Amino acid sequence: MSGVSFTPTFHHTDWVDNVDRVQAGGPVGFNIRFRTLEADLGAVSTAVGKLDAAIAALSVRPPAKPTSITLSPALVPVSPSPGWSHDPTGVAVRPQGSANVSGLMTVPLPDQVRLLSLRALGTNTGATAIVRVSLLRAPLVAAGGAAPDRIVRVSPDTNPFDRTDTITDQNLARVNLSQFRYFLLATVDNAVAADVITLTGFQISYIAD
Repeated sequence: MSGVSFTPTFHHTDWVDNVDRVQAGGPVGFNIRFRTLEADLGAVSTAVGKLDAAIAALSVRPPAKPTSITLSPALVPVSPSPGWSHDPTGVAVRPQGSANVSGLMTVPLPDQVRLLSLRALGTNTGATAIVRVSLLRAPLVAAGGAAPDRIVRVSPDTNPFDRTDTITDQNLARVNLSQFRYFLLATVDNAVAADVITLTGFQISYIAD
């Protein structure tokens, strides 16, 4: 907003009893004085309008923008499958000799945001090995062994891979930390000895709307 100011143009000059004559016209007549007052009031109205618009603009919430959280693999084994190994650079690696691998890690999500997508990056040289990365939620209070809700699953099919899948079920998209905990599950199935399978990172996109 540009500067808002008001400079009055009306300046009253006192009349003198028994000297000044009341008149409508002329440079000191009622007409010119009231027109000057009218112009000043119009200028005040314009200035107030600009101030009102500026105050209203301050109360307008800017549109929400998608945000991403980037995670390095920190996968703990899920029994009975063997877990992932982790190299010094933070990359998760399938251990040699393990046809099936499973690991999970917690995900620190902000409460009440709406989840948009899951991205997984890595490598898979195997012809038959299947890599899956799932974003899951489970109740904070155990519900009789019920399976976690799968919010989205990424199943990359290239080498190297960088795949993003969007979340389509809006009933699962809204984060609710008062009732659920959230985690990633990364698995490998049907790998053979020569397969090199790694996970280099994950990204979860969300919007606070």
